[in-house]
Amino acid sequence: SSFVHLLSPKFANLDLEFPTSSSPPSSFQFASAVSMVQFQHGTDPIVQLPPSPKDDLLWANTVIGKIIDDRGLSTAEVEDAVNNMWVKRADIRVSRLKDFFLFHCSNAQDTEDLIQLENVVIMGVLLVLKRRNPCVPTEEWCLNDTALWVQIYGVPTTHFNSQVAIKLAELLGQAVDVDLQHGQKRGILRVKVRIDLDQPVLSGVYFDAGEEGKVRWVSFHYENVCRLCKNCRRLGHLAESCLVPVETARASNSMHLCLVL
Repeated sequence: SSFVHLLSPKFANLDLEFPTSSSPPSSFQFASAVSMVQFQHGTDPIVQLPPSPKDDLLWANTVIGKIIDDRGLSTAEVEDAVNNMWVKRADIRVSRLKDFFLFHCSNAQDTEDLIQLENVVIMGVLLVLKRRNPCVPTEEWCLNDTALWVQIYGVPTTHFNSQVAIKLAELLGQAVDVDLQHGQKRGILRVKVRIDLDQPVLSGVYFDAGEEGKVRWVSFHYENVCRLCKNCRRLGHLAESCLVPVETARASNSMHLCLVL
């Protein structure tokens, strides 16, 4: 491609590209190119890209997903699971872009349902889902958090209330929801927590129920999580394939044990 250098002082360092083997750009081409450029602080060029209605329509019903598992899945395996296991209103096409899966939904409500779901298990691995932000380049796509339901075992029934559930949930991340109805039927607390997938998760805490100084061990069980490393306490792999040294993981895990008063 040939380049045309605009000789105005403002445009001295800006290269505009025109198709190869074309005749010298017309005044219309110059005007179109220059109209797409604004300047910040008088020197730095900011190029305004033209709108693309076709691409906007394509991406409007596209959900991005990422496998949180060291085994991974192929595009064909994911698409097969979508076609044969998911309840949907219309076809969902699956493609791959770098480490992400793209779910191109034919029905807008399917798109919203996937976004609300946030995560799902496919063939024993955790798939995290998120709405695609059209203003963010692929290099900045980030699916390092998700909301998981957590079952809490070991809490005395006298403490089955939202306040205790939220207090325990906040040790894990951001409390999103509390399910007292279904949890109490099973003798547990059940909370939905937004957790950081890049950080270790707690296996449990010590809980002071006011029994004359006696503390109880309360354990956390994460729904939809099939592989949780007992060494580093991170999701997506097992201890046999963990890359974190045992002593490092042990020191980190010991720091995560809490006493809830």
